[in-house]
Amino acid sequence: LYKVAVLYKPDPILSYFYRQNRKEWVYHKNLSLRKSLSGFLSFSWIDEMIWKARKQFLTKFEIWDLDKSESSRNVIRKFKLSKKDDSRLFSNLLKFFPTQILVQVLLSLTTSIMNFVPTLFMRKILDYILDNDSQSSNSMWSCAYLMLASRIVSAVCHNQAQFLGERTTIRLRTILISLIYEKTLRRNVQRSLLSTRALGNHQCATELEIEENEREISVINIMSVDAFKVSEVCSTVHNAMEACFMILIAFYLLYCQLGWPAIIGSLVLLAFLPVNFKLSEMFGRLQVDAMSLSDKRTSKLNEALQAIKIIKAFFWEEFFMQKIKFVRKGEVSLLKKKALLMTCSHFIWFINPTIVSLITFSLFIYSEGSSLQPLLPLLISRSLQFEEHL
Repeated sequence: LYKVAVLYKPDPILSYFYRQNRKEWVYHKNLSLRKSLSGFLSFSWIDEMIWKARKQFLTKFEIWDLDKSESSRNVIRKFKLSKKDDSRLFSNLLKFFPTQILVQVLLSLTTSIMNFVPTLFMRKILDYILDNDSQSSNSMWSCAYLMLASRIVSAVCHNQAQFLGERTTIRLRTILISLIYEKTLRRNVQRSLLSTRALGNHQCATELEIEENEREISVINIMSVDAFKVSEVCSTVHNAMEACFMILIAFYLLYCQLGWPAIIGSLVLLAFLPVNFKLSEMFGRLQVDAMSLSDKRTSKLNEALQAIKIIKAFFWEEFFMQKIKFVRKGEVSLLKKKALLMTCSHFIWFINPTIVSLITFSLFIYSEGSSLQPLLPLLISRSLQFEEHL
């Protein structure tokens, strides 16, 4: 839904298509969608196309075109106007996306704060249940309604951050691929002129250009794939920012509630990081080995398919089959090791909160010499929040 919303965003929704029988451009505008704030926040402006696609296949006449601000020509033109020749590419990209990055930071911060609001209100409600005379019932009803409102605000901010990240991803992908092809075309022109002057033989120069073009085509394909992977970072960067903000807010709230045992619990949590890093490193090595074996198996299969007539003529089926099975056996062994590492990683991920909570609350009770009665609302609200996440 996010990628569909990015491609056909409602500000403004301007669709045009080429009608073949009349040979003219036809424009369609939907002003009601542009004026609806609720439609923009809930992405309801795309519902019509989604329901139509569910019932029937969409034709090219029914699909909206990109907004003018999202077209490759306008994006590249704005980027070239904003960039500096003496700066690095990363610096130019940061200068080109300052508004998107700032808005994503604000939305991530709002989402992180709103995620903790229900827990704080749940604490107040549980305090009221234990002591009815502490606060009025009307304030508790207000807390319940605010819990619902905070969840709605959190969901809206998270979705808008995701939407903005997808838009930034498409723009960044357009810029990177355009720069790659532009540099390649410039090098082709310069190399053709130099090779023609140096060799003086047009036929030799043409053969040299063909060889260089073949190498550059493979390089362009690899760099284009890398550009796609790099641009995908923008669609998930808000998740990393939300995680950082939530860690800081959670640590502050725990320190206000528990004191120094919260620091000990955080240190215990940090103690598990080397184990996770080691597992991630091992998983990365296994992933590289598995990819190399997959490439080897694919090359063996292609070799067998290309020479299938010769293999059938000399009865070499069993020999080639054993070679492919040997590579596949090593690939299956690596898959089993990856599954084992993934199991260990998930086990540590699930056991971490239990160990940290046990150590933190044990130190708090031991140091303060208090009972569990003051912590009862906190424990109940934490349990309810854990059940909600499950």
